[in-house]
Parts: sequence; structure tokens; C-alpha cells
Amino acid sequence: MKNIIKSIISTDGVYIGEILTEDNLIKLEKLGFVPSEYISFIKEANGVKYNGASIYGVRTKKLDSFDDVVFNNLECNDDLDKLLLLGDNEYDYLFYNKEIKEYQIVDKMDMEMLESYSELDDAIARILSIEW
Repeated sequence: MKNIIKSIISTDGVYIGEILTEDNLIKLEKLGFVPSEYISFIKEANGVKYNGASIYGVRTKKLDSFDDVVFNNLECNDDLDKLLLLGDNEYDYLFYNKEIKEYQIVDKMDMEMLESYSELDDAIARILSIEW
């Protein structure tokens, strides 16, 4: 996990959200199961924006420009029991499939699964289009 975060931080033009508090993390309970890899990631980089792509974070008390993972899942995800929406880019979504325990890149137009990853790092690199 540290390697992908180092790569993100060292990439020009990346914006990273504010550091989370334990109060912010409690908001994740509304989503049911959240993978520990994702929780570890947002503790270090609470939301990332780069070239129109986003890894969602947890909204802090201050207004920020990041997509909120809790809001997006409660308001926009019709399949929360199975899928957890973690980010997107212009063409694709990044989901965590709770049933088969893998990260999936899904096409926004037809909702077809394009790629799957066992590790969050690889899925983040793909959705943000960064080398690591």
C-alpha cells in the first residue's frame, strides 16, 4: 500500500484530501463491510483526484472537492449489498465486489466488468492511470 501512495504523492497534478479522524472513519459503518485495504489507503490519502479520475474519500467537516464514498454508495449505488463504489474516471467505475472479494473496473456505459484485481493498489493505478 505504501508504494502506491508514494507514487500518487510524487505524481504532478495529484490532489489528496484532508487527513481522517476516527470520527470520520465511523461514517464508513453505514456501508457495511469495507475492505481493510481501502481503509488503510484513505487513512494515508483521503480521496485522490487526478486528470478527471477519483478515488473517493470520506468527507471531513470542512467542505472539500472530493467525492464522498458514503454519499455515493448510499445515494447512487443500487447494489450496495454486493458492490462498494470506491472511485471512477471518465469511462469506468472502481468497485469492490463483496461476494467474490475482488476489485473490479466496470464500464460506465454498459456496466460490463472489464478487469478484476485481487489488490487495491493495482486497481487504483488502473483507475487513475498512473505508473507505480
